[in-house]
This record gives sequence, C-alpha cells and structure tokens, in this order.
Amino acid sequence: MPLGFSEMTDSSEAILTRKMQLISLLSGVSTFLIGAVSLLAWTSASPSLIAFKSIPAFPFIISGLALCALQSRKLRAPVHIAGLVLAAALCFISGHDLVDLLMASSQDSLDSMSGGFAFSILNSLAANDALSLLLISVALLCVDLPSKRFRLADPFTIVAAFLSMMTLLGVIFGIPGFCVFISCLRISLLEGITIAALSLGVLFIRPEQGLASIMTRDTAGGVLARRLLPAAVLVPLLLGWLRMQGEHYKLYTSEMGLTLLVSSLVLIFMTVISVNAWSIDRMDRARLKAIKEMEAEIARRKEVEQRFKDFYSNVSHELRSPITSIQGALQLIEVSSDTHSSQQTKDLVGTAVISCARLLRLINELLDVKQIEEGKLHLSVSRIDTLEVVTIAVDGLKGMAHDAGVTLNVVMDALGFVMADEDRIIQVLTNLLSNAIKFSKVKDQVVVKISQPDAQHIRFAVIDSGPGIAEDQQHKIFGKFEKIDEQDGLKRKGSGLGLAISKGIVEEHGGTIGFNTEIGKGTEFWFELPVAEAAAKPQRKEESKAESTVFAAEKTAS
Repeated sequence: MPLGFSEMTDSSEAILTRKMQLISLLSGVSTFLIGAVSLLAWTSASPSLIAFKSIPAFPFIISGLALCALQSRKLRAPVHIAGLVLAAALCFISGHDLVDLLMASSQDSLDSMSGGFAFSILNSLAANDALSLLLISVALLCVDLPSKRFRLADPFTIVAAFLSMMTLLGVIFGIPGFCVFISCLRISLLEGITIAALSLGVLFIRPEQGLASIMTRDTAGGVLARRLLPAAVLVPLLLGWLRMQGEHYKLYTSEMGLTLLVSSLVLIFMTVISVNAWSIDRMDRARLKAIKEMEAEIARRKEVEQRFKDFYSNVSHELRSPITSIQGALQLIEVSSDTHSSQQTKDLVGTAVISCARLLRLINELLDVKQIEEGKLHLSVSRIDTLEVVTIAVDGLKGMAHDAGVTLNVVMDALGFVMADEDRIIQVLTNLLSNAIKFSKVKDQVVVKISQPDAQHIRFAVIDSGPGIAEDQQHKIFGKFEKIDEQDGLKRKGSGLGLAISKGIVEEHGGTIGFNTEIGKGTEFWFELPVAEAAAKPQRKEESKAESTVFAAEKTAS
C-alpha cells in the first residue's frame, strides 16, 4: 500500500460523511420551512401561497424540528431529548390520524377526512402522509438505538421512502392507483417531494452507520453504491416521464412508447454496468498487484530478518568464547601481579577486567533476547523457596548497594514456594534491584517485598524512592534497547535489555509483570508467579515480620 493511501481514504470518507450530514440537516430545515409556509398560507389570504395549502403544516413543522434536533450526538443533551420528544409527538399524531383513516367506512370519507385532530384550518394529515410520517417518526426514535448488524431505523426509513416514491410516480404520471388509501390526484407534487426529502434526511442522519455508511466508503462497494443508486432512481423516473409526454403529444403509440422505454432502460443499464464493471476490475487488479508486492516485500523482510538472526546468534556465540578467555587471562594477571607492578598497570588491568565482564554480560543478554523472541528459552523448573531466591539476589548486589550508599531492605509479608527456574528468577530480581539502585540517591532505601495477593500467586516487588517515570516515557519500559529520559537529568549505564528480558522470563513462567510509579516519589516494579501446588501455608503479615531479613550497606561519608 503506497504511503499516504490510508490518510487519503480517511479524508475522502470524512468529506462524504460531512456532506451527508449537511444533506440531512438541510432536509430538516427545508421540511420545517415548508410546514411554516403552509401554516402561513392557511392563516393568510395570499394567492401566491395557494400551492402550500395542500401541505399538512403542523406535522411537517414537528418532523423538520425533530430531524434538526436529532443531529446532536450527545444522547442526554437537552437538544437531543427535545428531538426525541418531537419524534414521539409526530408518532402520536400520525398514528392517531392513520387509525381514524383506516376506520373510515368509504372511499368518499377517506378522501374527505382531514385527520383525527380536527386541525382542518391547518390541513391535518391525509392517509399517505400519516403512514409515511408514522414510519419516519419511528425511524427517528430508533436512530440511536444500539444494534450489532444493522441500524434499526433503516427499514422504517426505506419503507417511508418507497411510499413517497410511489406517491411521486402517481402524481407525476397521473396514475391515481399508485397511492395508498387515497387518489394521487389529491396529493400535490411538493408534498410528495417533501416527504421523500425527509426520508433521505433520516437515512443520512448518521452516515457512519447503517446503509448510508456503505456510500461513504472508498471501497468497490461504496463507489458502486454512489454511482448506481442515484441512477437507479432518477433514470427510470426521467424515461417514464418522457414516455408519458410523448404519448400525450401523439408522437408514438402506447405500444411504441413501452418498447422505447424498455429498450432505453436496457441500453442505459448495460452501459452503466459495463463502465462500473471495468472500473471495479481495474481497482481489483490494482489491489491484487498491491497484495503481490506486499507479499513479496514480506517474504524479503522475513529472509533479511532470518539472516540477521543467524548472524546475531553466530556472532554472539563466537564472541563469548574469546572474551571469556581474555577475561580469565586478565584475572590471572591481576592476581599474579607482584608488588613491583606500577599502580597504573594494576588500574589498567582492573579496567580491562571490568570491561570484559560488562561485554560478556551484554552478549549473554543478547542471547537471552534471541531465545525469548524465538520461544526457545530453556527453563529448568523446580519448586523453589521465595525467601531463598530473594536472599541470593540481595546478597549478590550488596557491593553495588554499598558503593551507591543505598540500603537494601527485604520484607516478607508472605512465605511460600513457586514452581520456577531458580537462576532465571534470581536474574529477574537482580535486574530489578540493580535498576532500583541506579536510580536511588545516597542514603535512600530499596525495598524488596514478598506478598501474596491471592491464593494462586506470590508477588515479588522492588520499590525505590527515585525520580519516577514520566507518563510519556512509560511505553518504553519493557522495550528492547529502550532507555527512558531521566527525570533528574543523570545518565545511567545499561544496554536497555534487562527489563525486556525480565518480562520475557516472567511471562515464560506463566506470570505477569508490571510497575507503579509516581513522579518524585519513586517506582515499584513487581511480578507475580503461580504458587507451587505443594506450597507451604503462607504466614500472615504479623507472623512473618519477626522473620523478616534486613540487609543494609551504607556508604561511609568520606
């Protein structure tokens, strides 16, 4: 997929969505204005407004206002609630009038009735209006109801639009039988157009949902819908009207007119379908080409990735052996150096030993990362004592804590056993503790706390009182080679792999790892492991405090 295609698609869909929303709003405003002019026509004697006297003013005003108010998307906002109230009022009025019309005893009474509300001066609903507006009012009430498959308002809107189209056909072609309950000759063209526009406005009120959403999409289906649906409505209407006019002016007979209509429809729709089929075929071929290119790129990247993994693994293994040998030789030189060796030589050898140890540790971390990524991390699982692994990890970092002037405290709120690889858990604790020491100041405390949040898990937590982690940096915490921006401006050494490895080890054990932090107050890193099945019953907090082990290493002020 070319760069920027997604943004272009989103932009075009957003533009179409805004246009549909505008059409819906204009439909509501137009319906309200037509109803208001109709009301004015009934209350004045202006000859120029005579065409509006056949339009039901009050229901059209209510329906226009309801459609405008329901443009609001805040479901509990006063405007939205007012829209629902107006829709309910329209439903009651149209339903009441429709019941009265259905109970009429003859066609003459159907033609003469103005509706059950006796708003004769306002020209209340006729049968077609009552049925269409009843469906539209129900659609407005359902417009924001949740639905998984389709919008509930759509079926009611489509039926109302179909009835309005039948009415328009009856009025335009002068066929009385096309209208329901009443002769089409008694309905004005403006009235039919208004109800059709109102139906369209309800259909477009939520263009990101339902049938309208298909027309906004920049897919083959969306393009096809935008091209064919308007033509499917307008072309037959235009051809039918032309046929009627030709027969009216005696240009051809009725049989000839029917033949011309059918031939024209076949020709036009064959042309439209052919053009769209060619367009869709071109789009589909472009899509298939893009898929093939993407698959080729994925295959190429996989090959490069595999080569990198092989290189990564070989180099790591090949480097570890000579570095181990160099480290051993340097240690022998350091031990065997006599008193005649200069202090500078001793310092250089010590620096080389430290650097070799650091480089060897980095290589081991790279190998651990590779094994975790490939799901090949070897675990030697056994039933281990939580107190024992914590003691080993803390003892191993006494020197680092002493040099940093940091106190290490161990608090055992629960004692128990977990099924885990002892060396790997010690590795995780060591990573968390070394990070906590790095981010602590002289005379700070780092607390290792063991607790049992529930019967199935034991939690290990390492708590420091460092600078904390900023919210915009927290997503980097468990990433590979990621280093956060220090809050205190200091730079700490590290490969950026320790936490990523710790996360992989914990999750490989079926556990979870996370952290809690507060700027200026410190950070707590924790991980939970499942309790061993044969674990001893954990002691209560009050009982275990007596057995808490405290390790302290404080740097003496120079």
